[in-house]
Amino acid sequence: MTPREHEQTLNVWLAGLLRQRGLNARPEVTHPGNLRVDVEVRIGPAVIAVEAEHGQTPAKRAEAIGDADARLMQKLAHGAVAVCYPDHTTEKSLPDAQFIWMVRDGVNAAPHWTSGDLDRLTSVIRLTPAQLGNPDYAAAALSGSLDAAVNRLNDTQKRLLAQTLDLPAAKTSGREGGQWNRAAKRALLVLATAVMFHSRLDSHLADMRPDADRREHPPADFTGPWPPAMAHLCRDAHDPIAAFRDAWNLILALDYKPIFETGRAALQSCPPDPAFADAVRDTADAALAVVQNIAGLRHDLLGRIFHTVLDTARYDGSFYTTTAAATLLAALALREDACDWQDAAAIANLRITDPACGTGTLLMAAAERIRDLAPQSDVDETIARALIENVFTGYDVNLTATHMAATTLGLLSPTTQFRNMKIGRTFLGVDDAGEAHLGSLEFLDRQPMLMPWPGGAQAAAQVDTGEGMAAAEPADLVIMNPPFTRDSLRHDQFDAATERKIKEREKALFANKPTYMAGNSGAFLVLAEYICKPESGALAAILPLVAATDVSGLEIRRYLAGHYHNHWC
Repeated sequence: MTPREHEQTLNVWLAGLLRQRGLNARPEVTHPGNLRVDVEVRIGPAVIAVEAEHGQTPAKRAEAIGDADARLMQKLAHGAVAVCYPDHTTEKSLPDAQFIWMVRDGVNAAPHWTSGDLDRLTSVIRLTPAQLGNPDYAAAALSGSLDAAVNRLNDTQKRLLAQTLDLPAAKTSGREGGQWNRAAKRALLVLATAVMFHSRLDSHLADMRPDADRREHPPADFTGPWPPAMAHLCRDAHDPIAAFRDAWNLILALDYKPIFETGRAALQSCPPDPAFADAVRDTADAALAVVQNIAGLRHDLLGRIFHTVLDTARYDGSFYTTTAAATLLAALALREDACDWQDAAAIANLRITDPACGTGTLLMAAAERIRDLAPQSDVDETIARALIENVFTGYDVNLTATHMAATTLGLLSPTTQFRNMKIGRTFLGVDDAGEAHLGSLEFLDRQPMLMPWPGGAQAAAQVDTGEGMAAAEPADLVIMNPPFTRDSLRHDQFDAATERKIKEREKALFANKPTYMAGNSGAFLVLAEYICKPESGALAAILPLVAATDVSGLEIRRYLAGHYHNHWC
């Protein structure tokens, strides 16, 4: 009979296999007091203890649970997984073994064991931080899961996925390993946000059967099956790509184009094969873990999660607004006397614009501030719809950023069937006729070139309905964190000829304007004044410290002093 392997030996082998799958795993880690963790896994700021036993009898299961709970009580880990190897596991059989496991969080009193192979166990360990209810842990888990999903893809799949969402390759492969890795990760985040929204709709869809099919132009009577499959059932389907595609196609009969058109485009970017299906399933797993364990998907929590992941998938020099800064700015800009917050009509008449909205952090902060000032907006669907359809306007040049802005704004009230959403994807680059465009800055001279969601019928459209956003609406508040990166970062995704034409257009548009030489943020200040209501409009902007202190910011300070009554903090 083959000698039974010692549990410590199995732990060493397991840690090695987990490292091969991208986890930072160490076996037999000893802590002060001679306390030992079988396998210690670090995922961002979270430490996960894997406590394992060789055998799956009731006694072995109880030992694994007891050890896992002890590591939590000893403060050696933030989360723990009790694992049991099959009897007579060897080094040769370990990669194909069928494990059983249970995630422990210190309060789980109803044991439920799950079985699966090593890949499934790896995914469970990677997602354990998301179950701790901490946004930093959840962000680390989501980021790690998206990295693992990207690693399932070949270079062609990464390129197709990224190019479908207009994401350029990195100029160099860098530490991430491939030129398309960061772009593919950002594209999978788009899929994750669509899954999150899908999951939030699940408990309401049965009561939301559409009368008219808004996939048709003009809308026709809806005659299809209803409701769409739930998100977790799509994830668990034999073909998750087809399951999500079919469900999202049905949801589009209601509307929600800003969320699901881009998600469907990502799903359909690659020919279906097992690797892409597994990457989609991993992404959905990670998204559902965030939804289930971050209470209410509040703006401050969701924003921190998104920005942590986006920082690891940055390609254009963007610097994302922190949720703390956004919350502070919105609180200062939207005062108690700015509106009759008890009057739904008065709230609906507000106009709040972010001309460089990114993922919508500042617009969401403004929405949360309005909710604080007008608590009835939480239950008044009329106000929720007005905020989405009328009050907020945002523009950005990045497709994935505008998708996430639309998704986070939609999460204000996921059951509200909005038909318009004024999130515009503006074109930065050179068109087929050789003419350069500067995104929303073009409002200073002409109508910006507005781009549709993937699969949209219009060449230039409001991202939801296709109705033109022909002019910038006069705004009560322009709230923004304008891009202030240097050209070497801001134009890094363009070739030399395109970059030259963009710079020539900038010089022409901002000739004789003193803020031009102060950098890109100065250009957006000029745009903000153009958008603001002449007498009553307000500007709330995040600017670099040098704008207030250095000689290089002198013209910006003069410009602000000459055009606004200034408050700063």
